[in-house]
Amino acid sequence: MIFRYNTNKKTCVILYPKKDLVKKIFSINKNFKKNEINGNLWYLKSLRSKQVKLKIASFKKNLLIVNLPLFKGKQINFWENISFNQKYIKRVMEHYLQIWPKRKYVPFHGDLTFSNLIFGQNFKDVRIIDWENFKSKNYEWGLDICYFLISAISLPALSRKNCQIFENEKQVFKNLWQSFFLEKKFNYIDNPFKYFEKKKLMKSDNFIFKIPKNMRKEILQVIKS
Repeated sequence: MIFRYNTNKKTCVILYPKKDLVKKIFSINKNFKKNEINGNLWYLKSLRSKQVKLKIASFKKNLLIVNLPLFKGKQINFWENISFNQKYIKRVMEHYLQIWPKRKYVPFHGDLTFSNLIFGQNFKDVRIIDWENFKSKNYEWGLDICYFLISAISLPALSRKNCQIFENEKQVFKNLWQSFFLEKKFNYIDNPFKYFEKKKLMKSDNFIFKIPKNMRKEILQVIKS
């Protein structure tokens, strides 16, 4: 048994590897509870596997316990250089293409970063976890990948004291961005930062709002190049 507690979210996660089971416990925050249930229901159904199921073990006024399938694999450090992680980024992009419906408006995970991803041994073995920020509709297709790619280039830079994005990182980011978004037209593409702020999709403590102006400018220049 592996026990993890998040003091900020007031959530507890208990892993039972031998049972292939995860128990996620919420003590407060009605929105987190609702989003976690709806997000997992949508995602597990989209995986189209009879072996992955969600079961609400207990639902009371101030307590929710959700039984989830345990996705076996490893997590990738978000602070690693994007060039080092690009093979995993490509796997996530491919997973998105396979799972998300091909229409203009789709569900939005809301916090797609390496911290919320599990990678198995095979290329297709990618699983997304932590659906606490899930939004079910009226969000443009690809928005999660936009957020994910920005996290992949900005979080390593933010972890460095000088917050510098290296030239090789910009080139990798450009290649990944264009491979997914080239010739696609969405409202968020020209300036994702303004879009996130306008739509109020993230809380004020999200990393998006901690990216310095000069770094935002660099990222936007690469997107528009």
